[in-house]
Formats: sequence, structure tokens, C-alpha cells
Amino acid sequence: MLPRPKRFTDAPNFMRNLKTTVKHCNGITNPVARSLPDGLDNLTVHNLLSYKSLHEPLDGWTIKELIGHYVNYRKQVSPSSNQLVPESQFQLYGISTRFPNKLQQLIPLKHLTQGIYDINWGADKIRIIVLSEIPEGEHNAIWRLFSAKREAVIAARNQYHIHQTDMSTIVQQLFENYQQENIDMTYTVKDFQKDYVLDHLNLVSADEVLKRYSPDDILSHLSPANLKMLMEKLAKQ
Repeated sequence: MLPRPKRFTDAPNFMRNLKTTVKHCNGITNPVARSLPDGLDNLTVHNLLSYKSLHEPLDGWTIKELIGHYVNYRKQVSPSSNQLVPESQFQLYGISTRFPNKLQQLIPLKHLTQGIYDINWGADKIRIIVLSEIPEGEHNAIWRLFSAKREAVIAARNQYHIHQTDMSTIVQQLFENYQQENIDMTYTVKDFQKDYVLDHLNLVSADEVLKRYSPDDILSHLSPANLKMLMEKLAKQ
């Protein structure tokens, strides 16, 4: 239903997890109390999202596409064409990794807070969220994962709480995409894999870990003092 980025292949993961977040937040009477990501304070019954990655502009055409999807979707969820669901039950979001300069040339962006803007497109008010500008905070981890900013991505990787397998897959694909798009990410996929194992090493018993190494490998990593201590213990047995 939503426009799909052509180059940033991890965008479906982003949209899937973001739509899950929005779905669980629908109907919340006090969304701020539930620590929603910045910019989602105006969630309503039906929330339509369009995402553009680093190499795709959030421009006038994107907004036209989004409104076109909204019009079709509103018809689909309404009882009939003569009895449409009220417009107040819909909210549109344009989400972009980088600032939408082309859009700003067409229409004023009303700055609300860091990384959050509103635009009036005809009779429609649309929320614009610029991921590269979003401030720190655990509640903003999903935004900052897709900010294309090295430090923000690394911090968000440790904060975004979803199923561990999904987290591994999403972040690994994300770093691969950053590398494909020539983004300076000195924190690599291998770095992530290493940190992920270390973060979850407590879930594996020492016996299971040691089984992966030969006795020679284990002994070669013992310090002289520890090796001497081991030899003394074996001598006493």
C-alpha cells in the first residue's frame, strides 16, 4: 500500500516494525506516557506512513503518493462511498532519513521540535519526521537505527527492544545496506556479530563454550600464572 524504496532494501523491516509499534499504540489516550517515538504523539485510528531512505527524496511527489494511498484506503475501510470514515480518524506521516530540502522549496515546514515538522498540503496536515535529526532517547531507538549516523545507529542497536533474532537480522542487514550505500560505518557487520555474541554469552554454559575449543587452544590462552595454578591443582589430584 505504501511506496517502497528502490535501493534501501531493509526498508520493509523498518516499515514492518514501525507499523507494529503504531498498531500497539492505536487507541492510547495518553501516548506520551507510553514513551512513543518522537512525532507519534498525534496517532489516531488510522495512521498511514511513507518512508524515504538516504538516497530517496521526500518531495512533493511523495506527498501526492501518500495522499493518493490515503484516499484509496479511506474508501476501503468505509461502509460505502456515501458514508466515509471521518477524516479526523486518519493521520499521515512522511518519514525521511535526511532533511526534505525539495519539499521545503515547495511548502513551508512548521518546526515543532527536533526532527519533527508539520506541513499543510491543501486541507491535509501531514507530520514530517526527519530521522537524522531525532535526539537521543531509548524511545527514539527505532528512528535512530535508520538515521544513517554512525553513533546514533550503534546506540540505537543497544536500545531497540524487539525479539533477539529479529534484532540480529535487522541490524546486520542495516549495516550491510549502509556499506552498500557508501556510508561511513566503521562499526561493521562483524563488529555487530561479535558484540551480539558477547552480550548473550551468559545464556550459554561454560561447558558448552569450552566444547568448541580443543585442549591446546584453551591452554594456549592461559597466562603463565594460571597455567602454573592449574598444574599444581592437577598434581594434587
